[in-house]
Amino acid sequence: MHGQDVAIPLGRELPMPRDAATAAATRAWTMGWPFWARRRLRGLRLVASDTDWTAGRGEELTGPIGALVLLLTGRTAVAAPRLTGPGLHHLNPSRG
Repeated sequence: MHGQDVAIPLGRELPMPRDAATAAATRAWTMGWPFWARRRLRGLRLVASDTDWTAGRGEELTGPIGALVLLLTGRTAVAAPRLTGPGLHHLNPSRG
């Protein structure tokens, strides 16, 4: 994630290996501190569009596993534009 924290503001693409990103998503979803992903994203079902990974229940958010890892680790502002689905309004209530 720290590599993404540097690459994204610089406008650079830093591909996440799919297997590593999937493992990171599972870890971020299942742990509490510091991300509290299950609590923050309650009411949402996260679905990876490029690998077999899902988590949660509720309105669906779909996107690449890398974007979901960003979301799970609190990088909502950079993750949201990469996601689609009816649950998107939960990330930014002003989007309706």
